[in-house]
Amino acid sequence: MQSLVDGNTEADRKYQQLQLEGLLYQGVEGFVHWLRACPEPIVMLVVDQFEELFTLSPAEDRQRFLELILGGLQYADDRFKLVLTLRTDFMSACLENARLADYLQRSSVLVPPVLHEADYRQAILRPAEKVGLAVQPELVDVLLQELSHSAGDLPCWNLS
Repeated sequence: MQSLVDGNTEADRKYQQLQLEGLLYQGVEGFVHWLRACPEPIVMLVVDQFEELFTLSPAEDRQRFLELILGGLQYADDRFKLVLTLRTDFMSACLENARLADYLQRSSVLVPPVLHEADYRQAILRPAEKVGLAVQPELVDVLLQELSHSAGDLPCWNLS
């Protein structure tokens, strides 16, 4: 949550964080309001190991989170982009939610288990290009350096 707020002082950041928490407490309407009022033209939320939402979160928390992110995509898709990393063996759990399944079926980029560097590069760039975003070449280079090029390094990148 802290990376979603930007202030000059610690007090500014704390105040903005409390405002955001209050808006999120209001549900989808509050989240969409925040997205529309946010000074950045696009807010990108990256959720790594999305499968943990299904393995570690209580059903009520999971449902609330899904309602927020899917509501953001539905009502503010011009301002909100979502990137999920997900092991394919957890895809069936995601498909049980009809709205999430719809987004995944339209927007998924599945990555095979064994890739060469050019394939990894495309796996990073292609999802962003699908939604009209550009990835800085330096960021791609850093991501490629971080990979050990073994199975499971980049199981699934998803952009909705």
